[in-house]
Amino acid sequence: MSEAAASKVCVRCKVDVVGKPRVKDAKGRYLCRPCFDKAAPEGAKTTRPEPAAVGAGGAADPGDDVFDNAAIFDLAPTASAPQGGPCPGCGNFLRAGMQVCVNCGYNAATGEVLATAVGVEKVKARPAFKSKDDIRKEHLAESSRDAHRQAWINAGIVLAIGVVSSIGVIMGLSETPEADLKFYGVMLAIAVPASFLAFCAFALLGMAGGVGFFLMFFEIAALCSIVAPVYILTALIPLRIAKWIARGMILGGLSTWLLDLEEPYNYAFSFVLVVILIASAFGAAALLGV
Repeated sequence: MSEAAASKVCVRCKVDVVGKPRVKDAKGRYLCRPCFDKAAPEGAKTTRPEPAAVGAGGAADPGDDVFDNAAIFDLAPTASAPQGGPCPGCGNFLRAGMQVCVNCGYNAATGEVLATAVGVEKVKARPAFKSKDDIRKEHLAESSRDAHRQAWINAGIVLAIGVVSSIGVIMGLSETPEADLKFYGVMLAIAVPASFLAFCAFALLGMAGGVGFFLMFFEIAALCSIVAPVYILTALIPLRIAKWIARGMILGGLSTWLLDLEEPYNYAFSFVLVVILIASAFGAAALLGV
């Protein structure tokens, strides 16, 4: 085998590429086709020289494809880490001293792509480089979506507890459960819109905020539904003053948790909520004639 043929070795994987698909750069360095396909940017094209050019002072032989971007040949395995530049795998910037791209998993020392949680295909679909500001905005947006989702879950849990426990108490203790269930439904139909309007008044006065009309309405409905069970449970407390303190603390805490109300506005809204529910009970009684 001639010296020229013996020197045709892939600069990445060190495999002899004589007689195999290969790519050559202007400096006479070789990459086997698999290493080139891994390292080259998406859509990169090689050229094949005319047969007439073969054999002239270092020119490519007929088995060579030529690629004029020397960057991927420069990132061949070396004793030292690359001195900063684009990652051959995804284009993300590699700082000096980095051998593994944290964006796509490309290892500059071995030419291999490690598995990542993101996945190579998703990495290619993303922008090549993201600034710290872009990353911060993405994190904030994701945190906001998570908080919004959790708010719906919290309100749903409270609403379920309130409705189920109220219906359970009515069915278990009432002598006229059908009439009392109807009364409970009419009372909530009055109390929820009225409480929502009260909350909007708090918001207009700068004492409350919200993250959407439907979520706020759902949270108000959940808070109204839990008042009856709270009253029933605290009725077991012997001292009247202790009953009202317990009711205020529980409803105030729920107002803080569900509606993001700060002190003392949470307790003020709890008081308004209780007044609305009492008025709603009288309204339901008048409507039903009981």
